[in-house]
Amino acid sequence: MFCCGTDKEAMLNGQSRSDERSWLPSSLTQAMKNTFQEKVTRWDVCFIAPELMLTDEEKLDASGTAAARQEQLDQLKLRRNETLKMIEQSGLVISCFFDKIEETAVNEDPSFLDKVKACLPGGKTHVPGSTVTYWLISAPEAKLREAAAAIGLEKQLKNESTTEAYSKDEVFAEYTIQTHDDFRADKDGSFFTTLERLQCIFHLIESPVYESPGCAAIDLDKDVKDGVWTSYFCLAEKDRRDSLTAKWVSVWTPWRSPPVQEIRDYLGEKVALYFAWLHMYTTWLFTLGLCSLVPYIYSHTWNDSPTDTPYDNWAMPIYGLLSMIWAQLFLEAWKREQSMWSYVWNTEDFEEEEALRPEFRHISLQYKKEWDLRNGYQKEEDLSWYQRNYDRKKGDTKKGRWTSVGFVSVPEEEHLNVQEVEWFSPRVRIWRLFLTASTTIILVAIIFSVTIILQAMKTYIAYRGGPLYGDFSQYIAALLQSAFIFIMTYIWSKIGPIMNNWEMHRTDTEWEDALMFKTFGFQFINSYGPAFYIAFVQSAHWTIPFLSLGTDDEGNDIPLRDHCLEDKCYKAIYLQMLIIILTKQVLRNFLAIVPPIINYAVSFCFPTKGDAMPGSDMHEFQIEVMRQSTLIRFPGTHVEYIEMAIQFGYVAIFAVAFPIGTIVCWLNNLVEKRADAFKINNLMQRPRYMGAQDIGSMQTILEAVAVISVFTNCGILYLSSEAYYSYFPVSWGERPNFKVFVFTIVVEHLVLLMKQVVAQLIPDTPSWVEMARARGVMRKEARTMNRLTDTQIKYKQHYDESKGAQWEYKGNYELS
Repeated sequence: MFCCGTDKEAMLNGQSRSDERSWLPSSLTQAMKNTFQEKVTRWDVCFIAPELMLTDEEKLDASGTAAARQEQLDQLKLRRNETLKMIEQSGLVISCFFDKIEETAVNEDPSFLDKVKACLPGGKTHVPGSTVTYWLISAPEAKLREAAAAIGLEKQLKNESTTEAYSKDEVFAEYTIQTHDDFRADKDGSFFTTLERLQCIFHLIESPVYESPGCAAIDLDKDVKDGVWTSYFCLAEKDRRDSLTAKWVSVWTPWRSPPVQEIRDYLGEKVALYFAWLHMYTTWLFTLGLCSLVPYIYSHTWNDSPTDTPYDNWAMPIYGLLSMIWAQLFLEAWKREQSMWSYVWNTEDFEEEEALRPEFRHISLQYKKEWDLRNGYQKEEDLSWYQRNYDRKKGDTKKGRWTSVGFVSVPEEEHLNVQEVEWFSPRVRIWRLFLTASTTIILVAIIFSVTIILQAMKTYIAYRGGPLYGDFSQYIAALLQSAFIFIMTYIWSKIGPIMNNWEMHRTDTEWEDALMFKTFGFQFINSYGPAFYIAFVQSAHWTIPFLSLGTDDEGNDIPLRDHCLEDKCYKAIYLQMLIIILTKQVLRNFLAIVPPIINYAVSFCFPTKGDAMPGSDMHEFQIEVMRQSTLIRFPGTHVEYIEMAIQFGYVAIFAVAFPIGTIVCWLNNLVEKRADAFKINNLMQRPRYMGAQDIGSMQTILEAVAVISVFTNCGILYLSSEAYYSYFPVSWGERPNFKVFVFTIVVEHLVLLMKQVVAQLIPDTPSWVEMARARGVMRKEARTMNRLTDTQIKYKQHYDESKGAQWEYKGNYELS
């Protein structure tokens, strides 16, 4: 390929040019040689390096600002060179090229390009006209094998490998160098797929130095934040991207399943699981949407609604019951689908084996260093009372292992040969969790207060303005509420990740789960607050504080009791949900797809030049890399999951208030599936590998929504629906009625019991997966027995006989 030039001898023997840019440290000479010796056929990751030089305005600054800025730039140059040195020492291959070169420099000196591309060891080269350098990272095959074995890479087996060492049901297994020949090579002839290469390369770059096979321990996100790099991204694979475009992005058949396996092979398990979930959710929405049409058609064909809404009729309570059962059945169906993919991809223990986040390791070591400097590197038992109680270590390195339940330390008296790993104080972390939870509650209280003000304003305007302003005020309040929701969502998008980072989560999965929990808690009030207020506050005729209808004869204020116009709360909820769902779904799709499209178009309209010969393959490659660098970075699936969770709440929690919302959401999701596929596959930078065992906290959120939906739907029917009371004898009285209340509570508990029965009756894992797991365990035991010595065989036989098992060793471990 290319490493700041294609001439190996020129690279090693050229003459240096003296200028202000510190270009390449001498320690990277061997890395440049490796580019040719290892015959690199593909570049995987690109780092974008800005020009670290003073601007013309900064050079003319007579104050001390220029000197301070120059010192800062020198520190960034030093960090960049150290980063490149550590990457080279980890065994990776490095290359670079410039964004552009002034044509005048080439005209003045025909050999200028050769001199620039020489990249002399230890030299300093300034490239006229260039402002950005693109550093390309790759890895030789041997290093990829070592890294794959170190991380236990889940790789697809050959078809013929499933007869002896592996079960016929096993599709993926952990890669080892000893079993190299059992695994399937990529379709382009290379052994590792581009996704597997990315897994190994980021392991070598970001994992700590004590991890095999010798990693660089670089926190890339921190380097980007500090300005060492502008950004970094994974290079796209054209063949797989084009294949996904043809089979997935360009297909508009609503019922066609996405190619989940191919998505996984290119984008990772997390993205593949999201699209598998989205497809199943959309399919199930269609079945519920058909049911929602029954009360609508009935109202417009045979009967008028008693509350002037197209749904308040005898069919609505039945639809509400069906929606509650539907939610539980959908969740159980997804659990089975999820467990199937988890088994096929062999990611059932992913979260247990997931690596520490580079941010977690970096901050823990930083706290350790600060504490050691402050306390003179003393042992903990030598500390003073004040230090032990009020200056405890926030971060440290300890012998032990992180598990799903926390850190398991190794007692010093056992003297086990266990590697020290980064540790963060649980006490400090709990305190931080408390503070972030308090901040979230304060924001939620602000949202709740604004919601009350908007709804009270609607009632006050209706009272002061009369019937003419009554209907108008409902629409104004709903539109203002929608605008407020978008504003608060934007504010949270900035504050939420900052608080989440401060909580010091150990792995990427924990970080994302925590962010999803907090975000959904915030969005719950932000999105559902107005509807809850109408359904459970206005329908109960609560008093509005600080507002009154005037004074009575004795001078006392007459309280203004908030209520729905003409006491038709069912209609008010209907209008509120209609406006919010339509505006939210349309604007969300618009804001999600339009910026990437604009960015994508700009990347073609204003291409940069590169420093290779125009028209050459190298020039085309450079242009493609620079084009990809201008695309938007994929923010992660948690953003999409939260939006879908909010939508699921609209469908389930307010099913009896706005059933037609199911059809609206189904139509939206038909567009959403294609828009998300096009956005992630074509309009954004290829995301780095994102593994996943399941959909994480999204499952818990959906289950919580399903439970809440039982209470809300029963409450809305009891407080607001006139048709619901038609099921009861007239002698029971009008709403609200205590007898009807008792009946509603009984039905509510029966539905909750029914949901639990359904959850218990439907297994979370398909039977064929359970049997395949059992066969896999037996085969692993057989492979273990084949390696046993005679003494171990006798011990194993004695142990099994004590358990009542009968067996015979015949060279292969067989149950008899």
